[in-house]
Amino acid sequence: MSYPPPQNQPSNWAAPPYGTPPPKNRAGLIIFLIVVLIALIIGVIGFVAYRLTSGSGGSDGGTAPAGPLTSTQVTTAPKPAPSKVVPSKPVLSKPAPTQTAPSKPVVSKPAAGTKQAAFALAGKFAGQLNAGDTDAAVAMTCADTKATMPTLIDFWIGGKTSLTVSEPVLGEDPYVVRFTGTTKGQQVTGMVIVQGPCVKVFQLSAN
Repeated sequence: MSYPPPQNQPSNWAAPPYGTPPPKNRAGLIIFLIVVLIALIIGVIGFVAYRLTSGSGGSDGGTAPAGPLTSTQVTTAPKPAPSKVVPSKPVLSKPAPTQTAPSKPVVSKPAAGTKQAAFALAGKFAGQLNAGDTDAAVAMTCADTKATMPTLIDFWIGGKTSLTVSEPVLGEDPYVVRFTGTTKGQQVTGMVIVQGPCVKVFQLSAN
């Protein structure tokens, strides 16, 4: 049994035309360009870092650049004003002036029942009559004659009165002291009887 001879199948590949260069492989070129680009980037970064390092280290001897200044570092605190110390002056306390009250002479009252006491009491009684103070004069009267004394004063004393007592003091307790002066517009003389600490009675008559 015989087989027919194989026939040649048509192929799609065509031989490159003569006179044109063969196509180049571009994958290697792209890889080369990427490597060159990376190298350039690394070089630029290194150059910039070197300039920054050398620029900041020129003033402080090559130390590392300081971090960014904060607001508290930039703002300078105000310097406190120097306080002046004023020397304190010693306070000298002045002694308070002492005032010495003048001592009043102590006048000893004469004991009741003596001539001196009788004379003093008669003079005080005359002063109350001169002032027209009947109540004060009655208050100096002894108890047994106090009721009749206002009547005697109204009878003997009136108007402007100026009576004085005079020595000598007569008698023993009771004592008699002389009265002289003016009352009711006329000159009068009289006496006052003093017994112990009070006035017993008095009497006047016109000259």
